[in-house]
Amino acid sequence: MWESPRPSIKPQFAPRSHNDVYPFIHPNKFRGALLDKVTINTGSAGAIGQALAESFAVAGAKLVLTYNNTLPPTTLKERCLNLGASDVIFTKCNVAELKGCEDLLKQASVTFRDPVQFDLILEKHVEDILTNNAGANSLGLFDTQPPKAFIHELAVNLHGPYYLMHLLLPHFKSQRSGCVLNIASRAGTVTIPYSTGYCTSKARRR
Repeated sequence: MWESPRPSIKPQFAPRSHNDVYPFIHPNKFRGALLDKVTINTGSAGAIGQALAESFAVAGAKLVLTYNNTLPPTTLKERCLNLGASDVIFTKCNVAELKGCEDLLKQASVTFRDPVQFDLILEKHVEDILTNNAGANSLGLFDTQPPKAFIHELAVNLHGPYYLMHLLLPHFKSQRSGCVLNIASRAGTVTIPYSTGYCTSKARRR
């Protein structure tokens, strides 16, 4: 059966590499859209965390960038401010612990709003955006990996997002605004060697 040839359509944008950003979703499109909004980004030391910080910076947000064992690059704050962030603070936070998450919200409140007691923090509706990006993967064979390492991966990758969402969601609902972004992984749907804990926690997080 003969078919007429399809007309060739020139793409609007041809990526030069696999990680080029399409114009439709480029951060510049949202410049200034989040002025005076507070965003908490966990796991800001890694490549994904830094890219998230820069994207929110372009939108003009006030950034609370967390880290645990690895300090973010010293140049990240300057980059974010130059891109348009209203303010930037770094704070150490172990999201695997509930108290660490509570302290994180307190730090954000004291920095960007009037100092208050913790039990009053969320009445001020401090945080507007939560990005759960922090992750842990100790790598190792399942039968030789210390149980403590496996449990730690679950705590960081699953319990951390749960703690922060549990603390913030009721108040997002109360103020009728707020956004939660959970950074997922292909590891949640496929098996990756030496990453049993990571895959398990990412699957539960989806």
